[in-house]
Amino acid sequence: MQSQGFPDTGGVTETGGRVELGVTAAETVEQYEPVLDATLAYARRHDYIGPDYGDGLSSQLLQALPVENRVLNLVVQETVKRTPVDVRPLFRVECKRNYKGTALFAMANRNYQQLATQDLADRSVDDLPFDPEGEADRLVDWLVDEQITDYSGFCGGHRHPIQHLHTKGVPSDPDIVSTAYAVRAFLQAARTDDDAEEYADLARTAADFLVEDLNYREVETGAKVDYHMNHPDDSYTVNAAAIGAHMLVDLYDYFGDEAVSYTHL
Repeated sequence: MQSQGFPDTGGVTETGGRVELGVTAAETVEQYEPVLDATLAYARRHDYIGPDYGDGLSSQLLQALPVENRVLNLVVQETVKRTPVDVRPLFRVECKRNYKGTALFAMANRNYQQLATQDLADRSVDDLPFDPEGEADRLVDWLVDEQITDYSGFCGGHRHPIQHLHTKGVPSDPDIVSTAYAVRAFLQAARTDDDAEEYADLARTAADFLVEDLNYREVETGAKVDYHMNHPDDSYTVNAAAIGAHMLVDLYDYFGDEAVSYTHL
């Protein structure tokens, strides 16, 4: 059976830039399933909590200092981020769930179930070593519970403060990247579960957050939006804007013409 993840290649499979002859879709799934099993098992053991790329400012040592200094914040943040060995225990950095990462793990669990049960015809849900759909539902519910409120629509953000060059982001500041990946997880849940349409309805409101709260503006080459609420006026984050545009495409793909009110775009 052909799947989204591993299309039927007629016996020719492209793997890591190499073309392998005579490898079926089911064999490809079997080849990589142990890696996916191990990754998801590790994440479950740690309840999807771990180090974050930008978690240095959660250092209890830094927070205990009686001063707030931008340069010091950057030094600690970048040291924790870039040191070849993990110095988080030394700096007493608290590990938390990453909002975008939780959305990715929700989708990974649903993809795991799809691949394991559809590509391998002799497998059923009962044969799986855990309940991937239940894990995905639990993570999606967490995204709902931990959304940032009091904005024009659904939104989420980093769980740690982040020192930017000119401003400091705080956990109550939503951003388009975290929001867009949660929207993708919501839409996947709604597509795979007929009783989960409320996730899609919530995702739809993220378009209002993008337009109303992230300084949407038209420019000669198209349009721009800010990455986060404290984004400086003299800079622009290209990949964040692209992810925001992709979110609108995801919503349009699900809802069609009724995805958002485009009269003000």
